Amino acid sequence: MNQLDIPLSPEGKIVGFLTGNVLEAKPEEFVRQQYLRVLHFEYQYPKSHLAREVPVYYGSKELKDSEGRPVRADIVIYQRRLLVPRAIKAKLR
Repeated sequence: MNQLDIPLSPEGKIVGFLTGNVLEAKPEEFVRQQYLRVLHFEYQYPKSHLAREVPVYYGSKELKDSEGRPVRADIVIYQRRLLVPRAIKAKLR
């Protein structure tokens, strides 16, 4: 198995790169997991500086979309563990 390959559970679900949790095998999750692996293995970001599905805040309020659902960043890179985030939005091409 290549470092950038996405492992699947026996049920065909994605084994999350950062936590090892089992995730739904949706196309956007494959893209997200691929980018997390690239950020770690090719750009040398420690796993402890990466996070997925992080809520986005404006001041002290969590942002909501037009339907009232929380807005989340697909991937966040922290400069130091859990400080100053940089968000990345994963999209299918």
